[in-house]
Amino acid sequence: MWYIEYLRARRALTVYGLIVAAMVALALIVRVNVNPHPIPGLHQTPLILLAVIAGFAIAILGTVLATSLSSHVNGHLEIAWTKPIPRDRLVAQTFAIDIGALAIAYLATIVVLIAVSASYNQHLDYSLVQLGHTAAEFLFPVALYALVQGSTSSVGRRAGSIAGLTWPVLLFMASIVQFPVPEFVHRIALVVNYFNPITLLSIHFGPGETGNTLGGSAFATGPILQGLVIVAIGFTLALVQWRRLEA
Repeated sequence: MWYIEYLRARRALTVYGLIVAAMVALALIVRVNVNPHPIPGLHQTPLILLAVIAGFAIAILGTVLATSLSSHVNGHLEIAWTKPIPRDRLVAQTFAIDIGALAIAYLATIVVLIAVSASYNQHLDYSLVQLGHTAAEFLFPVALYALVQGSTSSVGRRAGSIAGLTWPVLLFMASIVQFPVPEFVHRIALVVNYFNPITLLSIHFGPGETGNTLGGSAFATGPILQGLVIVAIGFTLALVQWRRLEA
């Protein structure tokens, strides 16, 4: 019964690929009409910069895919219950297919960005630190996908609205820690933002460590564990809601 979700993910990847192809074509058209030079003072472009761009794009794709479980509630939930597969396995299967699609899109996007950067004479930093940052950055779209999936798996037609509202809410929560607010508000925001995937997104780039919105390293045990916790919570919420629907 994985085939339906596979078709859905493939369709989303096709649309995403067409959008990326159009943007690449536009970038190449601009390249033909300009004489690019390396950015002054920047000997190498951090690979993580491309990873952040790719991660942001894949997070949008993940938000679309994250309404997959709720699509079963739109008038044909009874059909979903007739599938000869345990409910736990159905949820896990959906997560696996969608995250696999996100991984393919993430790698493909980075490869495309590298090619476009090379056409603009930009030299990239391929150090092990940068490669580690690039791998860790994938946790951002995966965690966001899991959180949206866990928030929408039983709401049916309202899933699109909830998924869309997730972005402004998470961005607002992440921005609170950057503003001068009372200390107790700042502490509460830090606790809440531990479960906010946006805080996994790197915003400070340097030759060494890369920082996220909470001031921590993007390639460290803490943020990686944070991302895995968010994924686990999203999966658990989705599973609980599906069991509740069946009951």
